[in-house]
Amino acid sequence: MRTFIFLPPLGKQTGGTAQLIQVAAHLDNAGFDVCLVTHGDWSAPALAAAASLDVERTTLDEVVVQREDIWLAPEGWPNAMAPALDCCRVVVWCQNWAYLFSGLPEGVHWKQLPVSFLAVSRPVAWYIDEMVGAHAHMLWPGIDLEIFHPAKSAPAGPPAIAWMPRKNKALAHQIRVAVDSRRSKVAAKPIRWVEIDGLAQWEVAEAMRSCRLFLATGFPEGCALPPLEAMASGLFVVGFAGVGCWDYMRQAWQREGFVVEAPYMADETCGAASGPAKKQQGNGFFVADADVPAAAIALCDALELIESNDPRAGQIVQSGIDTAQDYGREAQARTVKALWRKAEQGELFPGP
Repeated sequence: MRTFIFLPPLGKQTGGTAQLIQVAAHLDNAGFDVCLVTHGDWSAPALAAAASLDVERTTLDEVVVQREDIWLAPEGWPNAMAPALDCCRVVVWCQNWAYLFSGLPEGVHWKQLPVSFLAVSRPVAWYIDEMVGAHAHMLWPGIDLEIFHPAKSAPAGPPAIAWMPRKNKALAHQIRVAVDSRRSKVAAKPIRWVEIDGLAQWEVAEAMRSCRLFLATGFPEGCALPPLEAMASGLFVVGFAGVGCWDYMRQAWQREGFVVEAPYMADETCGAASGPAKKQQGNGFFVADADVPAAAIALCDALELIESNDPRAGQIVQSGIDTAQDYGREAQARTVKALWRKAEQGELFPGP
């Protein structure tokens, strides 16, 4: 049994491509035969990280599969499954619910295709079940907990807020302007905004540890890594869930005069990626996607907790740190190994 993993030849590496490469490394480390596949040549910038793996690389034009092999591809590239359909076991790893149908040719439906599904989060699995009627096995993303960890002590000076301009920049700017205006109205101390963009992973982690809060403005999301990495780094996370992040986000925002509920009623027992389901405590202040006024107020409330040394701030941050521990690379490696052992025994991913 050989596993072929398709990597999209994108202009820059994405979190989804990085996770595919990471899964390839897990499989290789566990002793499985792995081959990476792409369209065209291997010169695309997004594929550079694949060179660090000691596995075979080939292209769609050259690949040859056997019936017992597994073909793993992300959901947005159904055409990349052409060499494998009806030839081997095809597995689609849905990394974002929003792209589940985006690449399908007109008139083609997932139920017509002989494929199995993996989902990057429980909300994504729920979406696949509701819209396709197919069961998806869980394969969560994995973050590097050796790189993303809390600072030894809280950063000195005014509270700093980390944010990522590549995630709905215009909305992030609206939130920032609103927060600055509201704080000036009450003569609050100035705050710093730390832009995280175009940095290496270790630089992202260092930038996060220089901050107290993280503004999550991404949507749609399958199971976004930046808010998880921020939680692991000891930041107070505020913002949007993009639907998929309800796998780990739990509402902690309470406000007199408002009923603040999660836009999606997430199952409170979900979220333990590496073990049995467990009750999670509130680990951030979360609002509906694109709700700028609510996000700005939530961010101001979080700042007030931090600046007043309210013990609730520490509890929420610690809950975020605890949450992130379930999404480490080691937990992902165990899940990958367990899934592929079952596939090896013929218990998962039926063939053509």
